Amino acid sequence: MRNPRLQPVILAGLLAAMAFVLKLYLSFTTFDLRITFYEIPLIIGSIFLGPTLGGLIGLASDFAYITLAGFPFSFILAFSAVLWGLLPGLFIKTVTLKRLIPVIIGVSLLTFGLNSYQLYLWAGSGMWALFPLRLLIVVLKWPIQIVILTTLNERLRIPVRR
Repeated sequence: MRNPRLQPVILAGLLAAMAFVLKLYLSFTTFDLRITFYEIPLIIGSIFLGPTLGGLIGLASDFAYITLAGFPFSFILAFSAVLWGLLPGLFIKTVTLKRLIPVIIGVSLLTFGLNSYQLYLWAGSGMWALFPLRLLIVVLKWPIQIVILTTLNERLRIPVRR
């Protein structure tokens, strides 16, 4: 039995679970540094399900992460995850490189700034030691994220939300 109102909620739950697994288990994490691609399910959810469900996917995945990883709750870091789920859906209706590249760069720089501010609140000026390495990781992730998202869009041919 298919329920068209329930399908987006189920897909949102699956994408939140994917983001959580990518963030907790398939990442390299230290206190100041994390290399992960948890943003990809959030971006997919935002583009194909809309910014509201995308933001909820980001919040749910971040809440599950801090609960199971044992990190303290941070409104700034949670807001950063919500932005990954919210902003792409506001600016991208169909996936094209012309729309995807500036959104990925803009959201990643915005969340990088927010995350850096939270690390500054936690670690003080010691945060600046890893700042260049963290920025390099963000820049190196851009082409990987763009290739993965365009490939998934071409292969899955997910219908665009109305």
